[in-house]
Amino acid sequence: MTRRVWVAELRRHVGWFLLAVWSVVCSLLLFAHQEWAGELLSLAVEQRVDVIVLGPIAITLAVWAGGRDRRRGLVELLATMPAPSWWRHAVRWSALAAMLCAGIMVSTALGAFFVLGHTTYLGGRWWAVLLIVGAGLGALVALGLAIGALVPWRVAAPVAGLATYVGLGVPGYFPDSGFQSLLPNGYESLFVGQQPGLAPGAVTLVFFGLVTVAFIALMSRGGYRVALPVALAALGVGLVAGFQPPTWWWRPDPVGARSVCTADLPRVCVMRTHADLLPAVTRAVRPVLSGMGDVAPSEGAQEIPITQARFDVERIIPLTLYGQVALTGDHLLRPAQLRQEAASSPAIRCEPPDNEADRDYTSITALELGWTAVVLQASPDLARLDAGVWRNLRTAAPADQQEFLREYAAAGRSCDWSAIRALYEQWAG
Repeated sequence: MTRRVWVAELRRHVGWFLLAVWSVVCSLLLFAHQEWAGELLSLAVEQRVDVIVLGPIAITLAVWAGGRDRRRGLVELLATMPAPSWWRHAVRWSALAAMLCAGIMVSTALGAFFVLGHTTYLGGRWWAVLLIVGAGLGALVALGLAIGALVPWRVAAPVAGLATYVGLGVPGYFPDSGFQSLLPNGYESLFVGQQPGLAPGAVTLVFFGLVTVAFIALMSRGGYRVALPVALAALGVGLVAGFQPPTWWWRPDPVGARSVCTADLPRVCVMRTHADLLPAVTRAVRPVLSGMGDVAPSEGAQEIPITQARFDVERIIPLTLYGQVALTGDHLLRPAQLRQEAASSPAIRCEPPDNEADRDYTSITALELGWTAVVLQASPDLARLDAGVWRNLRTAAPADQQEFLREYAAAGRSCDWSAIRALYEQWAG
């Protein structure tokens, strides 16, 4: 009998429509925002974010499907069936949820086709994020079926879709709330070198499971006696997760964050997640290290987790590859930008000690652009360099240019404002 209910549900086309909508729309969204390129975990997270668009569509269709029996006058007839009503609702829910999960598999397979062609790292617990996407969508489908079965209004479906869109979007304006992890679309920021924690992921799955059971029970005869305690249990789990800090959901990925470095000098390193990009990154930043000469950091250039608040510019040039990975994975999207960022990384990061902020900002900007121009051996935007530092540096001997780099680096590291001002006056005149 279960098979007959499944087949009957699929013949009504809602499940197939859910499969088609998720497969097509999610795939289009993936290729419109390609920040996931090169990483399976980012691919999974991107699909969870896309639930803000696809979730309202799913719940709208579920509401329509949930009210179909009432519109056709079959409620009393179905009540005479020997099988318990919760079982019938559970089977209908599973048919629609299974089609959504099939859609997730289609979009994941399409994205993985591009990722697996070049990536060397398959870890990061990306599968945990996909499980949460499926569980969250299952909870939305159960909610939609319950609304359709219990609310007799024909406008219930579009109203539920609009309310879901608002409900999924508004929490994004409160980034410090731990309750965001309980949304099907989630708003946790993913950074390279991280992965979802097993305990937080399990709590989220339990929450979505309890919500699903509560709504399925609510549709059944006398199901409120089951729905109420299950809903209270879901509330308790939600409170446990919701009052955690926003960083609770992610954990360090010791394997993915491990450095992979070149064998020759000057050394360039990337995280294990981006090991396939090491040749392209090396080609981009080695000219920077060569241009710095003897003031280059002792350990070369190294990709660091973006969450690392402090880094030692005497030891490394910090690199971030967010938005740099091409879909095909064999090159960087903006190597010149990466080179520019690497060259300007030792910039002076000191607060002016007095009220002469405008003058000090002018000197810092001029010195930083002069430094970058020397390192890259390229003329910066002279409209911004009104003091003429680069014009003087450009005609200086190589030895004098290297001396400028040494003095700039020393002044910046020590925040010696008298030395900063003296260096500016020396080269701006």
